[in-house]
Amino acid sequence: MKNVIIGCVLCLALGVPVMAGDKVRVSYEGEEQRIDVGDIKLTSVCSLKQKIADMYGLKNRDFDLKKLGYKLSEDKTLYAANVRNNNALQIVPVSSGSYQC
Repeated sequence: MKNVIIGCVLCLALGVPVMAGDKVRVSYEGEEQRIDVGDIKLTSVCSLKQKIADMYGLKNRDFDLKKLGYKLSEDKTLYAANVRNNNALQIVPVSSGSYQC
């Protein structure tokens, strides 16, 4: 019984870091929120943009997703677009319609 308990504790302890995904900080209208993006190397810029649009009730064409003032390339993964765990991203409203994604 003791071995079973120790095994369960080890599984939980080792499983938590594996299950924890990468996160980014997103700023919109003076508010910052941390968003779990899963794996930065696999998540595309467009899928994150859609997730953010759903969270804030926006449409993809209403905003650009930027890092340090530079628009993220829509044809890349977050990693390829130079986004790393815990980086800050900005939601920047676009009045003429966004062509990002």
